[in-house]
Amino acid sequence: MSLSNNFSTTKPSLQLNFASGANSLDPRITFTRSTAASYVNKKGYIAYAGVNQPRLEYDPVTGQPLGLLIEDIKKNYVVSATDFTSDFSKWSLTQTNSNLVLPNRTYAPDGTLSADLVLNTTTSGRHTIQSLGISVDTTLDYTASVFVKAYENTTVPVALSLYVGGSYQAPDRFSSGFNVAAGTLNGGLGSNAGTGLVYKQTAEYYGNGWYRISVSGTTGVVGTTSLSMFIGVDTNTAGTGVVTTYTGDGGAGFYVWGAQLEDSKQQTSFIPSSESFTSRASTASYIGSDGFIKTAAINEARYTYSVLDLSIPPRLLYEPAATNLYNFSEQINTYSLTGATVTANNTTAPDGTASADKLVENTSNSHHDAHQTLASVTGGVAITVSAFFKAEERSMVAMEFEPGSSFTGSIAPTAFFSLTTGTTANVINMMTKDTSIIYYGNDWYRCSATVTPLSNGTLTCNLGMTAGLSNTATYTGDGASGLYIWGAQAETGNVATSYIATGATTVTRSADAISFPTSQTTRQVEKAVMEGANFNSWFNTNQGTLVTEGMVRYNLDSNQTTASIDGAYQQGLHIAGGTSIRLVKYGSNLLSASYVTGEYNKIASSYNISTGSISARLNGSLGTSVTASNFFANTNSSAPDRLRIGSTSSTWHMNGYIKSITYYPEEFTSSQLIAVTNRT
Repeated sequence: MSLSNNFSTTKPSLQLNFASGANSLDPRITFTRSTAASYVNKKGYIAYAGVNQPRLEYDPVTGQPLGLLIEDIKKNYVVSATDFTSDFSKWSLTQTNSNLVLPNRTYAPDGTLSADLVLNTTTSGRHTIQSLGISVDTTLDYTASVFVKAYENTTVPVALSLYVGGSYQAPDRFSSGFNVAAGTLNGGLGSNAGTGLVYKQTAEYYGNGWYRISVSGTTGVVGTTSLSMFIGVDTNTAGTGVVTTYTGDGGAGFYVWGAQLEDSKQQTSFIPSSESFTSRASTASYIGSDGFIKTAAINEARYTYSVLDLSIPPRLLYEPAATNLYNFSEQINTYSLTGATVTANNTTAPDGTASADKLVENTSNSHHDAHQTLASVTGGVAITVSAFFKAEERSMVAMEFEPGSSFTGSIAPTAFFSLTTGTTANVINMMTKDTSIIYYGNDWYRCSATVTPLSNGTLTCNLGMTAGLSNTATYTGDGASGLYIWGAQAETGNVATSYIATGATTVTRSADAISFPTSQTTRQVEKAVMEGANFNSWFNTNQGTLVTEGMVRYNLDSNQTTASIDGAYQQGLHIAGGTSIRLVKYGSNLLSASYVTGEYNKIASSYNISTGSISARLNGSLGTSVTASNFFANTNSSAPDRLRIGSTSSTWHMNGYIKSITYYPEEFTSSQLIAVTNRT
């Protein structure tokens, strides 16, 4: 063996680079996991690896490859992890009408249109939603986590309250607060008079405004009880997780997605709930793999795609029943017109057909819109009107609700939407939280506005445009400019649900019947092994050096394996992290050194069977040497015949990233071990 600047010039007989940007593992590695599991992909989205598919994760912000993610078995006790509404009885309001949850209002960290908007209401209460209680062993430690994003139109800055307990303000609770606007943790709180205790809080940024917030703790109660996860809108931005009763303004809140409650001292990767479709008594719409709106048959599940990236796997779409109260939803040319004309079937619509109409302004100083009057609406019941718009010469949408018997006063509730910026530009006589604009691909946006009539009567919403103005729908037209409209919909409730096409009569979409898991969803244990001839081709029984680089994200065990060379009885050379670095012979700790959690650590170990020497170094300095004869020999074990990656047979899981594993068929000197593990 020759030397050059303390580095060995001997070529390694094994080189595994898990952070090269490759999409798969070395074919000599056998990887197993009996369930799906989530990870962050190259595009920064949370993605889902299928059964027996490895997770090569990337930084969601920088896009840099992090390595092979290996984790232990964990369960998510939240039955409905991404649907926070009370429609399917898996989340509830802790106080009647103290919160409003609007489903599918923005794009989630996985790139799908599935994140919900949680708002306070104008009632007095704690403004908190609660997950379905799960019977658990309270002697264990638990971690609650959820993804949160600031709501761009919140009326006041708010904090997210993340709270775990048997009931609200029970003695067996622990909680945390997160200032959503500032993106900072406020601190945690165990129960003042009880047994709850907070261990740890984290806030990780996932890009596009999303944070993943977690709080870890214990209830301190012995035995089995029902635990729930609570998410609250707290107007005290310095709150530590317990929301005191207050009267809301109806417009303060944030987006949420991906709730998780697991028996762990720290959060692990997101475990989605495993709901499944049962039936639906009508047809219903969804986004197909080509990005266009499709129609699912009766009793056909809807797996809807994301127009942001059609390569993202589709998600199961399920909703309560809804009725489109408009007739001729796609024939805008049949509507009443003010200051405008309509050219029918003028461009490609969101469903891929040439059925979108163009609304063209005339030269009058007036509104320029198309409208249809709903003959009968009920006072006090919210109505949401939506339509798809695409810019042409005009790019500012005006949706104006005419004053009449269902409204008092002379100021029409109006919402203005910019098709250039994809935002609500302004509102008049209504709240911004009652509006939504969502991108649907091919320059189409779906704009919606919600109003609550004060009394029974008629309701007219003018679907129009302005010449760039966002404070009035009245202007002098040029006789030629316009925009495209398609798919008008009016329905009861506070949200625009999936599109319902109509003809001469109204049409109802039936509710989706969904089956939820009865207890929890489990991410099973994962193993990566190279064995047999694939192992023997590079391993030297007499002497060698194993070099690894990896990061323990979660200290869930005192022994978390980066790599292990051993036999059938796991007796051999283990490089493990956690509270220490360990080189293990027959299950006994021979060497130890401090390990830096949350950072990449370089570890190298050498052995020489003839001399009985074993040496190790960590990050270029720490380490020691010992003598252990017959290191790989034992009467209870066969000779080494495998490389285990990220775990032993069923324990000591890495719970983090393995960046690289390199093996040299020769023993290294102390200076070489230092050089090969130096991080600078």
